[in-house]
Amino acid sequence: MSIKLNPSKLTLTISLKEEDEERMQLVYASQLYQTFFAVFASFDIDRTDPNLLKLKGVYLELINYKGIINLGIVGILDPIFIDNGIEIKLKIKALHESGVLKYYKFTSPKIIKNNTDSQINFARVLEPIANNHITGTNENHIFDSEFFERDGLFNRKKIRRLEEEDDDDFEAINQNNLQLRYSNPSVLRAPALQNRVKENYIHGVEVKIESPPIDKAPGGRCPKSINIVTY
Repeated sequence: MSIKLNPSKLTLTISLKEEDEERMQLVYASQLYQTFFAVFASFDIDRTDPNLLKLKGVYLELINYKGIINLGIVGILDPIFIDNGIEIKLKIKALHESGVLKYYKFTSPKIIKNNTDSQINFARVLEPIANNHITGTNENHIFDSEFFERDGLFNRKKIRRLEEEDDDDFEAINQNNLQLRYSNPSVLRAPALQNRVKENYIHGVEVKIESPPIDKAPGGRCPKSINIVTY
């Protein structure tokens, strides 16, 4: 038997069926600050036209599974239209509340056509925790390891997080008779970092519901998920 597979084409399946409205569906998973987390969603839909569904908003919950740093959703960007659907950007930040179910209402309903190739894609924007752009730390002296890297007296922003660097990206600072080589703060305040923080995000409203006890996965610590088959 010949099976055609594309190993580079990785997908999640989202159901917009009315009977699945109450399910929390996995829409995003990643690792930041050495913490593995997943985001689950349920969709608020206007079903006036069954062939032209209108998404009015989304319920989101982020669960941290492994790691010592809690990650949470600060807000979402209003969905943008892409080929075959929409994209929703999540604003993620470390040292933020998590495990909280919130409702995010779009500025206007977004139409999802009833096509076999329709997509609702999720992406994330990471907000730095560092507010000291020289040392790469926040007010509690926690080092922002996603945006900065250090080794002994060497400290710099990560190239993969901001623009490419050159010799002007650094300045020498004398501290306790030691000359430390720090990232140049003028570079760290470049537009790429400013836009990352200042974009207009939709904030969620916490939703409190009464639910039965959650089934646990083996080990008794994580929620148990199920895989629903449709054909």
